[in-house]
Amino acid sequence: MISVETETLKAVKSSLSNFQTDIEGMSIRVNNNAEDIKQECHASIDKLKSEVKSLENQISGLTKCIETLNNSINDAASEINSISYKISQIENSIHLLSKQILEINSQIASLRSQLSNADDDQREQIQAMIDNLDSEVRNYEQEKKDLKTQIDNLEDKKSSLQQKINSEKSQKSRCEMDLSEAKKRHNRMQNQLDRLITAFNHVALDLQTYVSVAKNFENKSDTDLYNKKNAIESCISNIETYLSVSI
Repeated sequence: MISVETETLKAVKSSLSNFQTDIEGMSIRVNNNAEDIKQECHASIDKLKSEVKSLENQISGLTKCIETLNNSINDAASEINSISYKISQIENSIHLLSKQILEINSQIASLRSQLSNADDDQREQIQAMIDNLDSEVRNYEQEKKDLKTQIDNLEDKKSSLQQKINSEKSQKSRCEMDLSEAKKRHNRMQNQLDRLITAFNHVALDLQTYVSVAKNFENKSDTDLYNKKNAIESCISNIETYLSVSI
């Protein structure tokens, strides 16, 4: 019976010793755990910040791309208008040349009608006039041809510019769609980041309170446990003394 009581008291003493070991350094372990938690939170926040920053760069790039395309489209449209104006001027010149050619051809026809009734000297003069007028007509016709070639070249340039505008408008439309989607994702992630930072601030305060409580508990437990452990050790010592005397 005495042996059982002794073993029981020794077990109590051992349990108290283990409990004291658990209590000792508890604030350090709690603080380390709190720091681990905060590091994990920081890692999550930093990762989300990186994603938000990446989206901001994407939005900036798409915005610049759209601006560049807009400027290019406007420049091309302005150039098309300028070309159209040049074409209209050339067409007016062609119209005037055609009118002049008709007038000259009319003069030539009139002169030719006079050839049959003219004497040799008159015929020679009239023919010379006809030859000069024919030369003018040929020059005007060549000028018309050159102007029409200019118009064809300008029309080709207009067509090329219009194709460029169509292509850039298509690119702009895709960029605008990508920009809209990027902005939506950015808003979602920014809201998530704001909520995460707010939650972390609350967690950090709670962890600070938790560590403080653990330190206070550890300090208080050390004093209480020391007094109780001494009392039990004294009791065990007295029992062992009693047993040794009894034996």
